[in-house]
Amino acid sequence: MVRPGKILDLTWEAEKERDWTIEQVGKLNQTNLFAPEDMQQLKKVPFKFRITFTCSDNPDPYTMMIEDWEIGMLYFNCVWRGDTDDVALQKVKVKYLGDVLNQEKRDVRLLVGTRGVHPN
Repeated sequence: MVRPGKILDLTWEAEKERDWTIEQVGKLNQTNLFAPEDMQQLKKVPFKFRITFTCSDNPDPYTMMIEDWEIGMLYFNCVWRGDTDDVALQKVKVKYLGDVLNQEKRDVRLLVGTRGVHPN
């Protein structure tokens, strides 16, 4: 867990594939004994979001991917209400920097790790 010294920015980049690959669809369609049969397929967030911040003991900025479910749903809610990608992404940035990650309002802490490199 990291308490950022200062949050500098929230950025994003488009995913290479906007939709799931055939392999990913196969994994998503695996049977789950506890899921309802009429459950909708998970929609892929077409952007990777990143936060740039500094720590109090190091002035060099860090940039890390945000793997928070809520940021994807905020993006989708904006799009479902009729916003273009550009407008939706700007609204996500304003909401996160102005509220969710606002260090004047909240004691922000980031949970970071090396899940991709060391999944166990």
